[in-house]
Amino acid sequence: MLLRLATLLACVEPSDSTNPGHTGLGDTGADSAPADSAGHTGDSAFASLVAFSDLGFVPAVDMPTVVTVSWTTDVPTAGFLEYGDSADLGTSTAVEASESTEHQVVLRGLAAGTEWHFRPGGGGEVGRVTTYTTGPVPSGYPSFAADGDPAALGGLVVAPVNGALYAVVILDSQGRYAWWHEVEEGFLVTRAMLTRDGTSVVYGAVGTEDYGPDGYLHVVSLDKSTELRLDVPYLTHDFEELPDGSFACLTKDLRDNYVGDRIVEVQLDGERDVVWSVFDYFNPENFEVDDDDGTWTHANALDYDEADDVWYLSLRNLDTILKADRASGALLWRLTHNSGNFTYEDGATPTVYQHEFELQSNGNLLVFDNGDDEAHASRVVEYDINEALGEVRETFTYAVEPPLYVYALGDVDRLDEDRVMVTWSTSGLVQVVDSGGAELWSLSSDLGYVFGYTQHVEAL
Repeated sequence: MLLRLATLLACVEPSDSTNPGHTGLGDTGADSAPADSAGHTGDSAFASLVAFSDLGFVPAVDMPTVVTVSWTTDVPTAGFLEYGDSADLGTSTAVEASESTEHQVVLRGLAAGTEWHFRPGGGGEVGRVTTYTTGPVPSGYPSFAADGDPAALGGLVVAPVNGALYAVVILDSQGRYAWWHEVEEGFLVTRAMLTRDGTSVVYGAVGTEDYGPDGYLHVVSLDKSTELRLDVPYLTHDFEELPDGSFACLTKDLRDNYVGDRIVEVQLDGERDVVWSVFDYFNPENFEVDDDDGTWTHANALDYDEADDVWYLSLRNLDTILKADRASGALLWRLTHNSGNFTYEDGATPTVYQHEFELQSNGNLLVFDNGDDEAHASRVVEYDINEALGEVRETFTYAVEPPLYVYALGDVDRLDEDRVMVTWSTSGLVQVVDSGGAELWSLSSDLGYVFGYTQHVEAL
């Protein structure tokens, strides 16, 4: 499937870490500053109690959207920094835990090539506003167009992009770059996400031979000061970070001329352990097998439920999502067309060639249902799964008109009870829709670019 995708798709200059837009250091005294959004005042009718000076900006060497902002005060204060991409500011850092005359904060996720406004504060006072322009995105990266209400996204999108350039990017609600990283030439990137501690991006690079032996995970800190490569032979579509910081990865399982799938747990020191395989529960002789390459299950999405210590796994070629116990490997149930553990009630219909899905806090499954070549239409569906009764009902479904057909990949992410982010991967489109199916916001890529599995994050 990804070989077909890769053949349909048509590298970068180092980022400039200089200070392209600094408009001034020096005194930023509070004698004429207005009240800030947190209620701090700089009323000129009273003598200023705090003087702010030496406001400076230092971008990370390899990522100009990560900026260290520092300033000094003439008396010890618990400082904070207000900032925004307009004179209205709008965002404030937390107040420092202790008082000092030397202040510093590291800001991540600023839009590239953008003039930002900053105002330091502390001790009941605020300084004057100073502007600084972040460095540009390197040449060769695609452009993105956002439409609709930026508040509907309410954060950023972490996205693999595959086309003339293969990369992982983080985009804000206006389609501006907040982070980027080019992938090694010859590799397709299917999944990217922030690490649990929020300090880094991790992505999966599919091997050059279409799930080949040279697949790997790559962990890159947001300031790009550290990187870690973990070899994962035959890595396929998806992986999950586990609570201890290790990773569970989908990989090929090659046996007796059959290509199945397995889950491999990978430690940060590179140690790998096979913890589950489709061969232990299914017999390939009972299913249709691709005669060209022996593929019969084609696992393409993985989710881990820490509370119950169970896996959820999508098998594309079997039109199946299954649940398995992590400790024992026992298969707990299958959700599929006619041989699983459930019946479809009240007009609910099974998925066909589904890809990414998301386990909801209430136990529902939100699924990107690709559909087949004959139907030529994809959709999003949410299932209420009643394990006790063995019944499935649809609680939400969404498709665009005219229909979009996503033959590979496709992703879903519930933002809250009224908003769902949908990634129409091969159409180069990300949407946020409400519970009634109305589009609230969208993001479009340059023609010829394909999104991998995306992630919504509130902030960096």
